[in-house]
Amino acid sequence: ARHALAGTGTETAGLCFGGKVDPGGAMPGNVEEYNGTAWSEVTDQPQALQVAAGAGIQTAGISIGGQTGPSFPARITNSYHYDGTNWTDGGALPAATTAMGAGGTLTATVAFGGNIAPNNMTGNTHEYNGSSWTASSGSMSNVRSELGGCGSQTAALAFGGNTSPAYTAYSAKTEEYDGTTWSEVTD
Repeated sequence: ARHALAGTGTETAGLCFGGKVDPGGAMPGNVEEYNGTAWSEVTDQPQALQVAAGAGIQTAGISIGGQTGPSFPARITNSYHYDGTNWTDGGALPAATTAMGAGGTLTATVAFGGNIAPNNMTGNTHEYNGSSWTASSGSMSNVRSELGGCGSQTAALAFGGNTSPAYTAYSAKTEEYDGTTWSEVTD
């Protein structure tokens, strides 16, 4: 049992990775696959992470950003590819970021929002082509971290999230990304 983990996949081929175990804050780096009925543990991530983002499918997934260490953690720029068996290094994000939303496939990922420093949330958007990240010109209207995300690189949704550096205010806002710009839609 853990929290602050990431996931991706489908109802019958899910993938979850990373997270933190409380009390004590241990970060085991565990990875599990779901087949629609049961979970099974598979190869751990190369680096134990919490509050990373995930996109793709179970046999072509990506872990994006996150942080190491349970207390006074370091944010990372790393992304890791998962092929259904092993993890390999992917491209580095333009900025070390945690608690982002994401969507897309391993070769066409979009990651957005998050936290780039203590008490410094962002609305930045980054796109990934399977080997390198680029900053998108489109930024979310509502800056936030710990948000949900889904969709594709050209049709993504960002929803909910934390809007306060003190983690005391939350958002019901939803925004759509068309591959270039974000626009607010129904909360």
